[in-house]
Order: sequence, then C-alpha cells, then structure tokens
Amino acid sequence: MVVRLTTDYYVLNVLDYTYSPTTLTADTTSITISYPFQNSTLTTSLPVTVKSYDDVLENNTWADIAQAAAEGEASTLWNLGDTKTFAIGSTTYTAMIVGFDFHALRNTDTEYDTTYNNSSKKAAITFIVKELQVAKRIHSTSSSATNYNNTEMAKTTLPALYNTLPAELQNVMRLPTYYCSKGSSTSSSTQVSTTTCKIFLPSVYEIIGATYGGTHDKTQLPYFANGGSKIFKFNGNANVYYTRNNDNDSNNTYYRYISAEGAVSSSTYNSATTARTYTFLFCI
Repeated sequence: MVVRLTTDYYVLNVLDYTYSPTTLTADTTSITISYPFQNSTLTTSLPVTVKSYDDVLENNTWADIAQAAAEGEASTLWNLGDTKTFAIGSTTYTAMIVGFDFHALRNTDTEYDTTYNNSSKKAAITFIVKELQVAKRIHSTSSSATNYNNTEMAKTTLPALYNTLPAELQNVMRLPTYYCSKGSSTSSSTQVSTTTCKIFLPSVYEIIGATYGGTHDKTQLPYFANGGSKIFKFNGNANVYYTRNNDNDSNNTYYRYISAEGAVSSSTYNSATTARTYTFLFCI
C-alpha cells in the first residue's frame, strides 16, 4: 500500500503510517490509516473488501470456489485430488479436482471474453464425480449413435441429471470445449462437442492416457497422469464406466468404457444400447 500526504505545497510519500485493524476478517469493510504529522495525528479511512477462502476445499461454498477460480487463484489454494461434496436428492456425491486450466472455455460461455481466470479463456478447475451413476445406455439404437453429440446420453440423460444438481453448483459451472473422437481415429479428432449441457462424460484419454483418442484430445487429466486412481465405484463396489469415445465398425456402433480395474483394452467396448454406469466431468 502506498500512502501519500498532499498539502497545498507538496506531495509526500508516507512511510511511517499505521493502520487498523491489522488483522482483516470477512466482515472488515474499511481500515483506518494513521500518520503522525507535526503535533497531531492525521487519519483517513480506506474501504476494503476481504475475500476469504479456506484451504480445505470442502469448507468453501461453490460461490467462493467459483470466485477464486475467476480470480485465477484456484491452483494456489487447492490441490489435485481435493474434494467437495454435494447432494442429488438424498444422495451425497463427491466432486474431486482432476485438473487446473485444462479445458478451454467454449466461445459461447459467458466468461469467454472477460477477465475470468486471468483472461486465459480456460476453465480454472475441472472436477470429476467419484461415485458412479446408475447404469444408462448411450443411445436407443446402435446404428444412429455414431456421433456423441446426437446420442441420448448427451441430449437427454446428462441434461436431465444436470437439472437435479444443486442450483448453487449449476450457477457457477462453465461451458468447456472438448472433443468426441471415434476410437483411435485421428480423422475424427475435430468432432468438437456441440452440446450445451455443462456436464459431460470423460474421454478414454482424459482418464487413461492411452490410445482411443484423436489428435486433439490426447491430453490426460493431471490427477490421473500423476498416478491418481482410475477406479470408480457404484454402491461401494468398483464398476465399469462409460466414456464419450465412440468406436465404430461397419456393422454396429460401440462405445468405450473403463474397466472395473481402471483400465482399457481392445475389448472394453459394447453396443451403444447397453446400459452401463457412468460418471461425469464439470468445470468451474
């Protein structure tokens, strides 16, 4: 803080000032600055806004987390693997940080051309939900499920689930850009998601860091790249979970899943009509 004394004759930088209170709390709205001058003490007040964040992620509101994200402070306050719970109905779920500055903002997001996250045009935090959702199919038929954007999962199931999330969480979610590649085909790597739902299935590569992704989506989420567990549970038991990677052949349409052991192989896929558990990502 720079304090200056201005008189009719000069401007003086003041060095020996004091201020109170010296410990700022969330309800502090101003500080009083004092400076001994000649035989008196000069005072002035300065309005302040105190933003307080807890280094335990769970102890912050979603609004506080979003504010820290907008200020570009999230990665200095919290760590990969930190969690915060939320409820869907009577069931409690756990959102876990799996990346900072990972997903680019979509150009239709309201924060795209603002000072959000140091004007980086990237979502400050990417979360994954640790508990799997009840099994759902990707699409009602296999032959018409060749594009994730047009599937029942992307157009109906996930938006319906999003609508059950707490309003305070919905209100702070960002809309990211992500790719929906088919299998390991690089030619499909430009299939950018066009869905407007702010929750989405992970890709194989985001979790595993293996094959089955196009050139644009071959970046593993840092939490998993650093050795974080790829195993997720349904009702307390490890289970398979869907990804958004379509895996075509000439006769049918299949979707990749991660095994209960947290792995992927040439055989971890099934028809889009098969119901499997799933988790989802979201950004703040």
